[in-house]
Amino acid sequence: MHTPLTHVSPMMLLFGMLASTFPMQMPSKTSTYWHDASTQGMLTASELDEVSGITSSQLGPYLWAHNDSGDAARMFLLDHAGNLIHTANLEGLKAYDNEDLTRGPCAPDDLASHCLFLADMGDNRHKRELIVVHKLQEFMDNNNLPSLKPISKMLLRYPTHKGQDAEAVMSHPITGDLYILDKSRSGESNLYKVPREAHNKQTKKKLHDLELIAPVRINHSSSSGQLVTSGEFSANGQCLILRTYLEVLTYCKQPEHSWTHALAQPPDRFITPAMLQSEAIAVDPNTHDLWITSERLYSPIIKLTPTPHMQAQGIKK
Repeated sequence: MHTPLTHVSPMMLLFGMLASTFPMQMPSKTSTYWHDASTQGMLTASELDEVSGITSSQLGPYLWAHNDSGDAARMFLLDHAGNLIHTANLEGLKAYDNEDLTRGPCAPDDLASHCLFLADMGDNRHKRELIVVHKLQEFMDNNNLPSLKPISKMLLRYPTHKGQDAEAVMSHPITGDLYILDKSRSGESNLYKVPREAHNKQTKKKLHDLELIAPVRINHSSSSGQLVTSGEFSANGQCLILRTYLEVLTYCKQPEHSWTHALAQPPDRFITPAMLQSEAIAVDPNTHDLWITSERLYSPIIKLTPTPHMQAQGIKK
């Protein structure tokens, strides 16, 4: 049973704030695309000790979350204050190192549907021969709450056929294409696309090579600022939003430009309140707010709202 935020002692709240959000750098008040970050709640349930990925639910004002490596194959339904509503066990799945979560059309040829994609792709030692993306479907359970069931999986490898660490998976809301951005300690990352044939259930046992789309150089004076830990697309698919341990980076492009062109430009930078290990970001497709949280118990749930400039760009549908 989780501990409601209202029952957390003042000392526990103080500990959480000091441990998770003590600023090592001054947070931004605003940027071109995002307003001041506001704390909405805190992760207080003991199960939520290594949250690595979050995404919004299609079936209500909730967030789905999962832990990093070492946890069972399960997902957590949270409200926007970070309270644990219930746990969905993913029957038949094995978890090795789940790193990120996104929501979008179930496949490029099935744009009206909605699925969640859980990416088991962590590889700190660069030893994995393949990575796995699980496709999950939401449904309302007997308690009238969103739950999840696995419907298929995709077996993937990098074009070099060598292991590579990655923590960011993004579903394009318009095309239904799935993208992965690797995590490089040099700051030299690459954006890959999952081939469309990998979405076909008839090829679920086939190993598919990711398609290299564009390089991206993450420039920062600190190595923590170069490591991409999560990502999402904006609601119209024209902006790629990346989370590092220190910032939110937003790359927007015009329809006539390629991602190679867009990712070669300097991003909009929003410095978030510092956390011990910030690895989770989600876009609300209805309000277009940005949700952020971190590994470690008592991490805050933080919301960024889009600026008028972001809305003027057509990001808000």
